[in-house]
Amino acid sequence: MSGIFYSRARFLNFGDDLNIWLWPRVVPQFFERAEDYLLIGTGTIISDKVPAASRRYVMGSGAGYGAVPRDLAGGSWRFMFVRGPLTAKVLELPAEAAVTDGAMLLPQYLPPSDLSGPRTGVVFIPHWKSALQGEWAEVCQMAGVSYVSPMQPLEKVMSAIVNASLVLTESMHGAILADAYRVPWIPLRTTPEVNDFKWTDWCASVGLTYRPEYIPPSGLWDQRRAAAHRIESHETFSSSVRNGSEIAEDDLQKELVATFNGRYGLGAAQATPSRSGGLVAKLASDAKERLARKLVDLTKIKGAQYEKDRRLKEAAAIAMIVASRKVPFLSSEFVLNDRVGQMRERAQRLLGELI
Repeated sequence: MSGIFYSRARFLNFGDDLNIWLWPRVVPQFFERAEDYLLIGTGTIISDKVPAASRRYVMGSGAGYGAVPRDLAGGSWRFMFVRGPLTAKVLELPAEAAVTDGAMLLPQYLPPSDLSGPRTGVVFIPHWKSALQGEWAEVCQMAGVSYVSPMQPLEKVMSAIVNASLVLTESMHGAILADAYRVPWIPLRTTPEVNDFKWTDWCASVGLTYRPEYIPPSGLWDQRRAAAHRIESHETFSSSVRNGSEIAEDDLQKELVATFNGRYGLGAAQATPSRSGGLVAKLASDAKERLARKLVDLTKIKGAQYEKDRRLKEAAAIAMIVASRKVPFLSSEFVLNDRVGQMRERAQRLLGELI
């Protein structure tokens, strides 16, 4: 029976979970098929982890985590459209395969009028890892910003976005959906774990340049976690983005594609492990993470450590306030309408293949 492949984390993540809401509304006939077909949905999920199926239809997914599938020429893949030009390049697809992220279709099926709620002003949506490991709710309170956890049901996150005046976001789908609903947004970066390949890929698809505002750690534990990953994060592809360097967009895209291909691409023998070795992997595991947290137990810190933790939160809050005063991002109406039109046409093309 036909189904959806998307990232299923141990925790709710609205950017991944919107797949099960969206695609049955976009291509309902697909899920009535008895054949072993798979829809590769929204997310950075095009990799060798995609399970086998007689047909695999890609609808706006992106590359960025893990090796390129080695069976692309096997005949089961149908690339209706991919997230952006970087994904198209590393998969060696024609340029027209790049449209944008499929999540930008959401307003066509969940209009703003269905998401009424209290005005939320300026909101901040962290990456789900930052939400788990940081103390951003407290920082937001200090900055006068509404905190929106990405680990909530889709409708709750969407209501906060639609009713906001500005979205500060480390979650890429926070930016994608703010843009789709015409709410100005500003990309933030609180950790080296943020994947600049996927961000640049999507931004390029709608005519924007990814230039995030850096926000320092939200406390002592967050600082330790960021320092561990700063050694060298396996999710960071560009030293230019990481260091805030000025670089032409074409040169940045070339750097990202070259780094991806060297690490995960079709010509790579195998994925290159991070030089940070076991440290990042250990911190990522639950057992080691609990051990690391004991080193800075924020419920027990006193004196100088408590003061340092408070100063870190204040610095993060100030940086968030400063970031909120930057020029916001928003794609043009022409670009948005064009991408939505292309996605709807590709969805009809998929349905046509099923007849």
